[in-house]
Amino acid sequence: MHDDDARAIQIISDRLIELGLLQAPVHQQMQEFCERLVALGLPLHRGNVSARTMHPLIDSVSNVWRRGRGVETSPNTLEQATSPRWLQSPMRALVESADTRLKRSDLTDPRETERWPVFAEFRAAGATEHLAKLVSFGLDGATTGNTGVMMTWTTDRQGGFAERDVAILERLMPRLALSVKSSVDYEIAQNLLRAYVGRHASGEILAGAYRRGSFRMIPAIILITDLKGFTTLANRVDQKAVTQVLNQCFDAMVAPIRDHGGEVLKFLGDGLLAVFEHRGNEEADLCLEALNAAREAVDAVGLIERPGEPDVRMQLDAALHLGEVFYGNVGAADRLDFTILGPAVNEASRIESLCTALGHPILMSQSFADKAQNCRGQMVSVGEHVLRGVEEGRTLYALKPEGDQ
Repeated sequence: MHDDDARAIQIISDRLIELGLLQAPVHQQMQEFCERLVALGLPLHRGNVSARTMHPLIDSVSNVWRRGRGVETSPNTLEQATSPRWLQSPMRALVESADTRLKRSDLTDPRETERWPVFAEFRAAGATEHLAKLVSFGLDGATTGNTGVMMTWTTDRQGGFAERDVAILERLMPRLALSVKSSVDYEIAQNLLRAYVGRHASGEILAGAYRRGSFRMIPAIILITDLKGFTTLANRVDQKAVTQVLNQCFDAMVAPIRDHGGEVLKFLGDGLLAVFEHRGNEEADLCLEALNAAREAVDAVGLIERPGEPDVRMQLDAALHLGEVFYGNVGAADRLDFTILGPAVNEASRIESLCTALGHPILMSQSFADKAQNCRGQMVSVGEHVLRGVEEGRTLYALKPEGDQ
């Protein structure tokens, strides 16, 4: 390799280290990397770095650079793993075989374009050669196969990539992969934390609120839900059916909570605990959002069929309460739970337990009703009731029948 190329490779390597330490977005890394290679004389036509994300819905994210068009980022969902495009892709063979050797394909060879439809697309766009390399990440000095990056490159140069081009790419691809890994690892941490503790709590944890006893007091609306008759159902039908219907019900609950600005903190057996934090919102508006979320969750669950009972639907109870809660970490020294605590949470739970007895799927506390000015026409008092563990009786509210609103 010429001295000039060696110096250029070192400069690019140093820049990749810098971008990795800064955890620059992958699309930024890809843009700079490709521009520097073009300036070095490599006839790049297209480049793609796809990184595994360990996201519940997204398998990987592709960052595609095209000459003169910049970088386009797009997610590859888990559902796409069974699409004809992926099943007929040469990349699938590399991933499934975990083959980390550089794969060169002559796109002017009809046998290649006939075998792989995506190669025919590249050839139609003017490409003459395709390079692919799988770079696997690992743990404790060994690859795991769970994470890594797939890199592909095409050129439209007559005769394909020169040996110099390939040598430079082979030298730099592991460095690019390491830089990308720095950003991807953080993204994986975000994805996993969001999946298990929620969007806001994950941000708090990554920002440093990970020590036991790290709490703050916040005023918030508490939403607690519970599926009616689920224990009986779970004892009657097989585990697969129970799991399937429970996941359907949670989808039905979580979507409206998320859409109306709430955050699910945890799943409680066949129910959940969610919070609607102020964060600058007017209390009246926040109450309306929380009530709409509860109403939509109840309605959505009510559309789900109970396994083995074609004419019977699932039912959901929900309670809304406004109060101050402790928001933060509790648990053992090395096993923590990010949650909300306090009398207000216990009171919300006690209110929810009265839904079935009072015959209302949604019950609201007095403190919620006092602030829910935008919901006044929707609520009706159902009297004062004694809550277990609460000294004084509490006036509760339910939704008015639709004809009375």
